[in-house]
Amino acid sequence: MVLKILLVLTVAATVGIEITTFAAILGAASLAIGLAFQGSLSNFAGGVLILLFRPFKVGDFIEASGFSGTVREIQVFHTILTTPDNQKVIIPNAQLSNASAINYSAFDTRRANLQIGVSFNSDIKRAKEVIRQVADNNPLVLQDPAPVVAVGAHGDHGYIVYVRLWAKNSDYWTMRFNFLEDIVDAFNEAGIEIPYQQLDVHVRSNN
Repeated sequence: MVLKILLVLTVAATVGIEITTFAAILGAASLAIGLAFQGSLSNFAGGVLILLFRPFKVGDFIEASGFSGTVREIQVFHTILTTPDNQKVIIPNAQLSNASAINYSAFDTRRANLQIGVSFNSDIKRAKEVIRQVADNNPLVLQDPAPVVAVGAHGDHGYIVYVRLWAKNSDYWTMRFNFLEDIVDAFNEAGIEIPYQQLDVHVRSNN
């Protein structure tokens, strides 16, 4: 095909037809086709690498290229994700194979890193005991590795307690939501205050 095009252009030039414009168009078309194939080849190579090394598989929950979702399909040129709010995301395999990605489903267990505020007016030792009791009473919280409850910082309005909890990957979100809700109830029963932002206004009288 290429030889036929060159033959036509040669004949046209021989009979005196201006072929500069045709040559420019042909060159631009060739460049566009080359770039298109380059992108396709990169995506194809990325797909081969993903299928070969398996950094993730269908059913895994990953974060990559600014998106988070469950892997639904690994195609030759693209990988398809479904986001938690049920949106379809199509990511070129070249991006996935050449950039960082987080696979949240890679291991059987996952750790929740939580920060719980406790008012300066409350007994911090008692607050830590209550938090630990809530963790021990939650059947989805694993005891190996053991939960960690420690004062991590002093905030503007109270102590910041760092809580590290492990759960099975399949139970992670249920454990997290239940634990935080149980903390509110346990704090209310124990009389422990959760800090909140407040503004103190002092009125000065000139009389």
